[in-house]
Amino acid sequence: MHPTHKSESGFTLIELLIVIAIIGILAAIAIPQFNQYKIRGYDTSAKQGLRDVALLCNAYWIDNDCSEECSLPKIIAAAYGFNQSSDLDVTLPSTSSQCSNFCASAKSNSSPNTYSIDSAALISSGTSCGGAGGSVQTASVSAPEPKAPVCTMIPEKLNNEDGSQYAFNTYVGYPLRNPLAGHCVRYDKKTETYYAMMPNSIQAHSDQYNMSFPGTHVYATYLDLLVKSSGNEIAEGLMDNGRAVDKNGQRVSFDDHMEMESWEEIQPEGYYERHLSRE
Repeated sequence: MHPTHKSESGFTLIELLIVIAIIGILAAIAIPQFNQYKIRGYDTSAKQGLRDVALLCNAYWIDNDCSEECSLPKIIAAAYGFNQSSDLDVTLPSTSSQCSNFCASAKSNSSPNTYSIDSAALISSGTSCGGAGGSVQTASVSAPEPKAPVCTMIPEKLNNEDGSQYAFNTYVGYPLRNPLAGHCVRYDKKTETYYAMMPNSIQAHSDQYNMSFPGTHVYATYLDLLVKSSGNEIAEGLMDNGRAVDKNGQRVSFDDHMEMESWEEIQPEGYYERHLSRE
C-alpha cells in the first residue's frame, strides 16, 4: 500500500479572498491619491511656466517700449529663450500683453486646471487674472506690519507752530540749543513721567534711560511743541527701573528700540561727537 500525505499546506479560499479585498481597498485609496500628486506636479509646472513668461515679458519691456505687445514668438526667440514644454499650453492674448494690463494663462495638457498671472506676478486659478476660483498666490508674501518705535528721537532744532525756529532759555548764550537733542524719549502714561535715553547710552548700545522728568517739567513743554509742530507723537510704554519693558514686563533690548539708521537720519552729521565733547 502507498502512504497518503495529508499534511500539505496552502491558502484557503477565504484567505485568498481576504488578501484580494485588502489589495482592492489599498488600490481604491492609493490610485486617486497618486493621480492627485501627478496633477499637482503638472500644475506646479504650469505655474512655473507662467512665472517665466512674466519675467521674460518684463525683460522684453525693459529692452523695448512698455506699450509694445509681448507675444510668445518674441520671448521664445533666442534673445529671451523661453523654453515652452510640449505639454504646456500658454495663452498670451494681444489685448492683455502690454505691461499696463499684462495677463497670461497656462494649462498643462495632463491637468484639468488652468492658471493665470498678472503684472504683479499674482497667480490665480482660472483664465482671467484674479478671476473666479480664488487666488493661489503661491509666491506672494504679505509685508509685516511695522513696529511702533519704543522711544522717539528728538531733533536738534525745534520749530514753533508758525514754522519759526524756537528759542530755548536753557543755555545762556545758546538760544537755539535743544537740551533734549539726540535723546530718545519714552512716556510712561502710568506714572505720567518722561524718560530720556542720552546720546552716550545710544552710542554705547545701552538700553538704560539716563534721565526722567514729570509732565509738568519745562522739558515736557518742548516735547508738546514738537508734537504740535511736527505731527509726530512721543512713543509711549511702560518703564521699570529706567528701562523700557513691554506689556508683559519683559525688558526691551537695545536692538528692539529703533533702527540705527533712523537715528542717523534725524540727526545732523557729527552731532553725537559734538554733544559728547561738551560733557
